[in-house]
Amino acid sequence: VLTAAIALSVNTPLGAWLALGMAIAATLPPAFTGHAAAARNHDLATSSIVVHAVAVTLWVGGLLALVWYAHADGRHLPLATRRFSVIALYLYLAVGLSGAFSALLRIDSFGDLTSSRYGVLILIKISAFTALGVLGWAHRRVLLARVAGGEAGVMLATVGIAVALAATPPPEVDQVRTPNAAEIALGFPLPGPPSVTAILTSWRPDLLILTTLVTAAALYAVGVTRLRTRG
Repeated sequence: VLTAAIALSVNTPLGAWLALGMAIAATLPPAFTGHAAAARNHDLATSSIVVHAVAVTLWVGGLLALVWYAHADGRHLPLATRRFSVIALYLYLAVGLSGAFSALLRIDSFGDLTSSRYGVLILIKISAFTALGVLGWAHRRVLLARVAGGEAGVMLATVGIAVALAATPPPEVDQVRTPNAAEIALGFPLPGPPSVTAILTSWRPDLLILTTLVTAAALYAVGVTRLRTRG
């Protein structure tokens, strides 16, 4: 509600950034309370869901804003579409990679994709995600608002599938497991006795921090390239 009030009352870029930040922040709490937070490897699972949620929020919100702008004004629609298409490509990759990583953490074998309700929903979501990629490529090529509208429809249906997926226990929940206290707290077993080899090899990447750093480095590189191009 506060985000909506800010979005309706501001007319500066800073206010728009504030509303955007609050909107994204509002999507994150469920990522820490769903199946990902209780699964094994939940440190990696939760981080992948956070990346997934942020990318989906920006992707869906951006596309719906583009469709709204096409009907409300549309004077600079080709420019807006070109700009959003570049962003959407990176968001598409982020959504796909984080979703795939999250799914791999929850299934033990590819047989689970056809033998469980969770796996079937993953296959349906993959199909819808592939269709979104095709529609996104088409709307990038032809710059038509009606294509973006069709993409938005498929996207919202995909979000519905994702909601069903989030409410469906993954196959591992049904398996009898007796994790120890460390696995319950951390999501993974504690490492063995300390040694030089263990110190050099017993590490786990934090996907959330790693993604943030890679994104920041990529944006910095793009900025440097643009400045050098301008002289």
